[in-house]
Amino acid sequence: MSATFFIILIYFIRKQFKFEYPKRFQYLILPIITAYLLFTGLPHRPHAWLSVSLIFIIGALIGTFQGVFAQFKIPDATDNRPETILIKGGWPYLLGWLIIFSMQLLIISYLAHEAFSPIDTLRNLILEEILPFRRIGGENWWPLYALSTSAGFGYTATLAYRSRLFRQTIQRHTHQKKHHVS
Repeated sequence: MSATFFIILIYFIRKQFKFEYPKRFQYLILPIITAYLLFTGLPHRPHAWLSVSLIFIIGALIGTFQGVFAQFKIPDATDNRPETILIKGGWPYLLGWLIIFSMQLLIISYLAHEAFSPIDTLRNLILEEILPFRRIGGENWWPLYALSTSAGFGYTATLAYRSRLFRQTIQRHTHQKKHHVS
């Protein structure tokens, strides 16, 4: 494993313990993109929908678990910005991510029926979490898309249920015009 991998891993872990503003891309757009990629890349096998349904249920439960334990913080109002909220995933988010990673390893090994590298898979999953555009492409990616879609929607739905400010923040346009008093 390279030093770059460890730096990215440390960055990803540390990021889960810092409060950050929710971004529409992360909470709404990315799960929609992965859902599209899932449905366009799903193999035409008789049991594929049964597998996807089971993976969706597990992913949604993991995302809900992560959302239940996420922490909210309301930042100090220092300017004329609309009221907003900060989120921190913490250990429960990392635990959910570790479960998703483990499930992906099991699914990959089941689909491949051949040797694979858990280290390479871990590196790719971390890179995909930090750099979402890396999720696009590849053969047999539908389990990743199913887990990403369902966990993402489960996490977002749970956060939206828990916080009115979260819902407002991700629904709000990023580039709002500020009203200037002349």
